[in-house]
Amino acid sequence: YVYYIVYFGMSFFNIDENNISTDEPIKYIYTGISVNHRDIKDRTNDANLNSIKKQNIYIISTATTVNEAKILEKSGVDAIIAQGYEAGGHRGTFASSYKEGEIGLFSLIPQIVDASSLPVIAAGGIANGKGIAAALMLGAKGVQLGTAFLSCPEASIHPLWESALYDASNRETRITPAFTGRPARGIVNRLIK
Repeated sequence: YVYYIVYFGMSFFNIDENNISTDEPIKYIYTGISVNHRDIKDRTNDANLNSIKKQNIYIISTATTVNEAKILEKSGVDAIIAQGYEAGGHRGTFASSYKEGEIGLFSLIPQIVDASSLPVIAAGGIANGKGIAAALMLGAKGVQLGTAFLSCPEASIHPLWESALYDASNRETRITPAFTGRPARGIVNRLIK
């Protein structure tokens, strides 16, 4: 199956009023920062979202607060990624302040599970079986790992980045807008300082 990522409201395929055009059929879309980060308060009449839903494409989107999870459920997504504060990379916050989205994953999971009828996928700081088990015990139906896979040979990251990841336990991470203008977690370095 083709799995497309829609990020910052930009997509890597064309959406018209009737269908998404790609070379292969799409079965899943993951939106890293909401279905459409602009004017997300009410997406129930969104033409692009409705077009995607008509094609039976499964939509997964990120929430950093219970309020965002409720907005996503109302908008018609099929599953919610509960992104804890520990997550690496860009923050999925879209309808809350970034401060409101600073909730640890293991506090956020049961809150979103209780507030939503959708499947919840846990993301943020999980790197081993113990973290996976804890997330599932708290009600998540799945777990998303990101940074944990960067040390795999298939990731083909530069040796300097790999060394920084291995040494990260001795180094501070920080949320910063330095990379793209939107908050993202990174290992403290000269750019972040």
